[in-house]
Amino acid sequence: MSLLQRCFIICIFPLTVLSYSPALLDYYHYSRFTVAVFFLAVFAGFATFIASEPKKLTLLDLVLLTFTGWSACSIFWAPNLAEAIYTVLRGSILLSVVTLTTLLMLHVRDQFSLFIHFLSRILTAIILIFVIAEGYEVVRDTGFSNKALYDLNVFFGHKSLIAGYLFLLLPFNLLHIRAAKKGFTISILLILLQVVTIIMLQSRTVYLALFLLVASLAIYGVRSPSKSSLRQYKKQIAVGILVSVGALLLLLQQEELRQRLNPTTYLSSQTASERRLVWYKTSLLIKDNPWVGVGSGNWKTEFARHSVEGSYRMQDQDVVFTRAHNDFLEIFAELGVPGVLTYLSIFFIALLYLFRSSATLWSKHCLAAGIIGFFIMSMIDFPRERPEFLIILGLYLSIINLYTDRDTSGFLRGGKLYFVMLLAINLLGIAVGVMRYKAEVSCVKMLQAQVKGDWPALLASSIGARNVLSNLTPAAVPVDFYRGLALYNMGDKKNALDAFISANEDHPYHFHTINNMGTIKVESGHFEEALPIFDEAIRINPRFEDALFNKAYCLSQLGQISQALKIVEEVPTESPKKEEFIRQLTKMKKE
Repeated sequence: MSLLQRCFIICIFPLTVLSYSPALLDYYHYSRFTVAVFFLAVFAGFATFIASEPKKLTLLDLVLLTFTGWSACSIFWAPNLAEAIYTVLRGSILLSVVTLTTLLMLHVRDQFSLFIHFLSRILTAIILIFVIAEGYEVVRDTGFSNKALYDLNVFFGHKSLIAGYLFLLLPFNLLHIRAAKKGFTISILLILLQVVTIIMLQSRTVYLALFLLVASLAIYGVRSPSKSSLRQYKKQIAVGILVSVGALLLLLQQEELRQRLNPTTYLSSQTASERRLVWYKTSLLIKDNPWVGVGSGNWKTEFARHSVEGSYRMQDQDVVFTRAHNDFLEIFAELGVPGVLTYLSIFFIALLYLFRSSATLWSKHCLAAGIIGFFIMSMIDFPRERPEFLIILGLYLSIINLYTDRDTSGFLRGGKLYFVMLLAINLLGIAVGVMRYKAEVSCVKMLQAQVKGDWPALLASSIGARNVLSNLTPAAVPVDFYRGLALYNMGDKKNALDAFISANEDHPYHFHTINNMGTIKVESGHFEEALPIFDEAIRINPRFEDALFNKAYCLSQLGQISQALKIVEEVPTESPKKEEFIRQLTKMKKE
């Protein structure tokens, strides 16, 4: 492999994953996106000179190109343009990785696969060192529990994401382990430590993916020739298995871990119930727009269209879902039937090509386990949202592409213009990444100012936190909501109302914004105008106490005391405020 080829893989694989910025709310998201598209733009520029003749594109290439193109088309009907543009650019990372890797590694596919195996082991070791070190501190301070493990904030910000990424590195770590002449024992111990760490992190989704990986390797054992090169390492493998079983038995002393490993409890868990509700609400969104969807990236702003009723956390604790926790349903809601069918085709065509490829039987089973594992995680979590997960999926697909016979499978040609297109996409990605990065830095200051009650600072930072390509916080709250909050508390209610109206345009189902619009109407004496506004907030969240109290007050001012009393009685929690409201309304009714 040449220096250029090695630099390309190092830049998009370990370096992108290891990048982060503590200046952001989410240390890893926009930092990794910006780094990824920067490197992809650089190497897309090289590709325009390297690609001296048109290269054949496989059906897999074409499906990736079609999915990216359809996502881009959805920009034209997406209500929130900023989220649509960013989501399309983030998704194009997958296309760029596969296309550029296939071009650069076309004649060195075996060396490329070995280099990925080498880099993956190094990256795994780095992640494990930090996860185990921080995990030890968490367990020491708060004890070993699933709740305590949520405090792990190592490289990915969430224990399930850590477990998921560690799992996706497993196939790469196994890919060439059979050919290892030296260091086989160390490789086995690294993999076993990786598996034990995954189990410790208690992600049920990854448990299922891990089970399917073991099943895939077991099938390989049945299909493989009797003279397996692994037989010479049977002692090391036996020792490794004993060590891993011992570690697992030690972990199983924890009652909570035993429960999470028990598949019979999965469907009855709180997270499963909550996911089913989110999926049901998503299905209603799909019924509204089955063919074209609501546009890329717009699930988070359109999800509450059919209310958040049924979720205690969303209704009473202001927990915001920014993902459907099922990539396929989310794509269905955002891109309609063409989008979800095209995305599903990526996995099915990849597996079909894999088992028709010239790769070794061992490689086929390892890569198949990785592709299926990503598919399983996509059904319950959200790997498509994270740039580093898209990159690793792209590397899987690249290896499959490289081992596909292009003389029979390639049917479409892509030349310099194709790589110029990729260059333009990633240059735009850099601009968007920088703008969203800066917006989130201001968002951090904005939230800090809100906690302090520093309204001038909140106003100033909210202006910096919003631009043409970024108008929501990571929790999907419209930035102009905070601008309106600052103006309202500074006494400028007219401009506050304009800010809330702008926030409502960015996110039409954010019930706090809607309630604040009604509040300003009430304070201006426009009670009849305020009533339908509060009705909309209550429709979205029937347990929203502020809107219920506000509606009751409006009704009382319009002389509808009985209706006002009925509304107050619907307030779900007992509180001194509710008692006082009832007392005052009862007094007014008697008068």
